[in-house]
Amino acid sequence: MEDINNMIYSWNLKHKESFDFRGIIDESIRDGLQDTRLNFVTFNNKCVLMDHMARTGINEVIVGMIGIDQNSDIELMKLIDYAIKVGLFPWVLCRLNEKDLKRLNTKYYKKVGINIFASFSNIRMFAENWNFNQLLENIICFADKYKKLFPAIRIAIEDATRTSPDIIKTLIKTFVELRIDRIVFADTAGIATPYGVNRLFDVVQSLYPNYSTLYTSFEWHGHNDCGMALANSLVSIDRGARYVHGTILGVGERTGNAAIELLLCNLFDYIKCKVNWEQLKKYFEDASAIFNIEIPSNYPFWGNRSLKSATGTHCAAMIKLAEKGYENTASKLFSPQNPFSFDLIDIILLSKLSGKKTVKYLMSKLNYQYDEKSIDEIINHIKRYNLVLSINDLENLIKSNGYCK
Repeated sequence: MEDINNMIYSWNLKHKESFDFRGIIDESIRDGLQDTRLNFVTFNNKCVLMDHMARTGINEVIVGMIGIDQNSDIELMKLIDYAIKVGLFPWVLCRLNEKDLKRLNTKYYKKVGINIFASFSNIRMFAENWNFNQLLENIICFADKYKKLFPAIRIAIEDATRTSPDIIKTLIKTFVELRIDRIVFADTAGIATPYGVNRLFDVVQSLYPNYSTLYTSFEWHGHNDCGMALANSLVSIDRGARYVHGTILGVGERTGNAAIELLLCNLFDYIKCKVNWEQLKKYFEDASAIFNIEIPSNYPFWGNRSLKSATGTHCAAMIKLAEKGYENTASKLFSPQNPFSFDLIDIILLSKLSGKKTVKYLMSKLNYQYDEKSIDEIINHIKRYNLVLSINDLENLIKSNGYCK
């Protein structure tokens, strides 16, 4: 038999060996909980979600922000303990305020990464009455002092996608020379397009043509206000981002963040990090239940109809491929590459668009004897009542109407 995988050409991503992608930063229990629908998520819920992260193959999690209030700080440190217990590396958000950081028990200093953040866009600095030079000096002093005490420091450039190129250049050069571990480009307002992401990384490349060899890693944090979070994240990886941030189900402020389950499925076959796809499925399902978010039937990869088809010519083509001995592959003939396996009979639906070949195929799978008359009766019934039927629906139709023996 021929290797039909070699017949599928992809224009999408570079060869997987050219990627320097190292993983997902899961923000589900911090940035994700800024979603106004999710004000009821408990400590135990967060622990369940971290269990799933670890089992899925995600290695890093932002557990929260220090310095909000005493109760929040106590919970934060419990979350740090739990993250470490299940094998996750925890990151703690911290404002440029040493008083906040001093509220973190010093026993955690060697166990967590510190994530500081600041916005240098003109509009945000104007709104906050910030001075660029003073703000940058504060970050330099803070980072230089605490990078000796913590295993990793991340600096998030908030609103990077509305910050001028000259400022971005200054920030990158400063943070790279400081040997900051991670620099995040945050699309805080969710306004970036793939073109804009490319321009940002063009700036990096203009400063450091071989920036993949730098000690400092670049990361991308995307919001979905323009529906671009997933696309922008993929472009950032293509341009050399070692890490991208996301949340399960894409939960988050306003229209949400990049959805982890979509990121990983789109990177299937390209990523170096190991993903346990069955555990990702459980993570997705449990998060849906915890967040009380119903999954649309056409949600990419995950909706219960997302990979199914009732289009006559497409179903017929899948059946032809199955008849050539490629039944396992036939179910993916009109679907993106994905890590899930389905029987062809679970992919094919019957509708007014279906032809005789599809009906006959499903009938044979049900072990029914049929003639042309019974096939015509079934097709006419489907058209008369404008039905869309699965193989189980077809069997019930046959039994209730006596179309076959």
